[in-house]
Amino acid sequence: MNTTFSSFPQQAPSSGANSEDRIDLAALISLIWRRKWLIVAATILGMVLAYLAVSQITPKFTARATIMLDSRTVQILSTDDVVSDLTLSNSVLDTEVAVLRSNTLLRAVVEDIPAETLAIYDPANAAPSFLQRVFGSNGQQEDSVDVSPEAAEALRVRRLVGAMRNDMQVWRDGQSYIIGISFTTQDPGLSALLANRVAETYINRQIEERSVIIQGATDFLRLRSEELQLALEQAETAVEEFRSTQLDEIGVTPGMLERQLADLSTQFSVARADLAIATSRLQQITGVIDTQGIEVASELLSSPLVLALREELLSLRRDDARLSTSFGPEHPDRLALRATMELLSADLEAEVRKVIANLRSEVEIGRIRADSLQASMVETEERAAELSKASLRLRQLEREASAVRSNFEAVLERLNETRSVQLLQRANARVVEQAQAPRFPSEPRVRLFTALGATLGFMIGFVLVTVSVLTSEGFRRAADLETALGLPVLVSIPLERWTNLQGMLASMKARGMQVFSERLRLLRAGLGLRSSDVPIKRIMVTSAVPAEGKTSTVVALAQTEAQARRRAVIVEFDTRRASIARELGYQPKLGDLPGLLRGMCDLDDAIYEVSEYGFDLISAKKPDPQVLDRAMPDAIKAMFDDLGERYDTVIIDTGPISFVADTLVIAQYADVVVLVVKQGTTQRREVVEAAKNLRETGCRSIVVAMTMADPRDVQSAYGRYGVYGYGDA
Repeated sequence: MNTTFSSFPQQAPSSGANSEDRIDLAALISLIWRRKWLIVAATILGMVLAYLAVSQITPKFTARATIMLDSRTVQILSTDDVVSDLTLSNSVLDTEVAVLRSNTLLRAVVEDIPAETLAIYDPANAAPSFLQRVFGSNGQQEDSVDVSPEAAEALRVRRLVGAMRNDMQVWRDGQSYIIGISFTTQDPGLSALLANRVAETYINRQIEERSVIIQGATDFLRLRSEELQLALEQAETAVEEFRSTQLDEIGVTPGMLERQLADLSTQFSVARADLAIATSRLQQITGVIDTQGIEVASELLSSPLVLALREELLSLRRDDARLSTSFGPEHPDRLALRATMELLSADLEAEVRKVIANLRSEVEIGRIRADSLQASMVETEERAAELSKASLRLRQLEREASAVRSNFEAVLERLNETRSVQLLQRANARVVEQAQAPRFPSEPRVRLFTALGATLGFMIGFVLVTVSVLTSEGFRRAADLETALGLPVLVSIPLERWTNLQGMLASMKARGMQVFSERLRLLRAGLGLRSSDVPIKRIMVTSAVPAEGKTSTVVALAQTEAQARRRAVIVEFDTRRASIARELGYQPKLGDLPGLLRGMCDLDDAIYEVSEYGFDLISAKKPDPQVLDRAMPDAIKAMFDDLGERYDTVIIDTGPISFVADTLVIAQYADVVVLVVKQGTTQRREVVEAAKNLRETGCRSIVVAMTMADPRDVQSAYGRYGVYGYGDA
């Protein structure tokens, strides 16, 4: 490989806010799916707990009766009902539902059922509950004192009514006129009995209440009709007595005066009309005489004699006109004609004046007649006024009698109607479905609550898993790790269930093609162990915090080198624990790592050959936290130089950076530092701080390996700076 570590970006660690703020939904679903067995376990646990809890509840049975408020009316009589039927509306239906739950109706039901039937339902006879046993009370302290039989019965009824209201449900079925009544008790027969009795009592009480109201109305109307009959007899007697007295005093009745006055008024109108016509004609004729003469005025008269005289005079004038064409004015014939015309004119004038005199007589007679009729009218009106004044009391008596008569007739008619309605009473509701004793309990609903418990358990498990995934402070993906550190992630090493290092080495030796071994070979290739221009020999493996898989990575990398027939040695500077030495049975010839650094032995004396797996080990025989503090000057450099000449690869195991200060000292001698980070658990700030500390020490190259990764993530666990871009087949 031609890639050197200096080519990797050495950017400052970023906050990774952009990556963290963006939620990868597919990855989130995948992480949740990997924990599906936790959700399944929570679901099963919730289902089992719900089933166990519900199975302890005493079963109860629900019976339902149904009544319908009847909106139809039976109109037998053509009169209004004394008690009208219900005008069904939402408010009326809600009111009827409240009536069905009222304590008065339930009290009537309790009183109607024998006491021995309700004995098992009486709360006083029920076994005390757990809380009542704890507090030493059965909830019936009020019955413990000696009371009279009446008071004891009242207490029993009150207890039963309260229990019925608790176990009773009344509801309206949708927007219909159907009302359902249900009871839930421990006895199926009792549930059906209570539901049917409530419906029957409700209907019977409707009929009883209507009958009581109508009977009261009938009694009231009967008494009222008797009072009005007596008052009517008294009023009619007073009217007749007053009429007799008035006729004796005045001698005429008001009706007769009215007829006389009407006749006189008609005659007076006719007389005035005739007078007006005659006066107008007279004025017209006299006016023509004054302006045009009597002869012209005669044309306006229709008298036969006047008409004959005018015709004769006109004939003579025609004859004179004919003679004037032949003779002069003094001709005897014309003179004779003129004398005759003068006589005729005198006769015509006399006749006209006679007619005018007759007209004047007619006008005078008409005036006299009109005045006479007017006087008679005035006299009659005066008599009528006198009679009217005298009849005020009579009219008042008649009105009083008429009012009493109207009231009496109305009350009498209503009394007859009410007596008829009383025989036709019906309830506004009817039972459409009677309650039957149920065969199966209605509660507890074992299947429903079991399913509910399973659902609740599933939801709790899902929420807990989701919260744990979302609130995890570790790195789930290599890309997130690269973004946060600005360092390349070469490989993700899968999690394996080995109990110790010996088991891991044995597995790698037996199965060289397993995923774990392939991951280590990819790490080795990524570090450029084979074909780098500048060979890398000193590889330091460290972590930010303990339990990151650092030691396993060191030993596995050494095993990988040995399998590639390369000489490899592990230098365990994590001497506080010295876990590699302990598990691999570190038994050098004479010395160990602390002795070597202190000049107490040679390098050969500190090397231990792990012949079974093909690599060597330098460590401490026992924990030594001060190994570097007591080391001779340049002893570390000299050791690494000597090891570099003897081995192809020197793998350095160090303590966690956040806990051991020696790690940063050793990092200066390494060609490359591999910072291992456990997937999903290591806190981000610890990793970022560790990378920062490594940079500040001047390390030549720093790379990252993600350890203990989920095997399902291995195929996509490369970062964008990784050497290889493919996963396992």
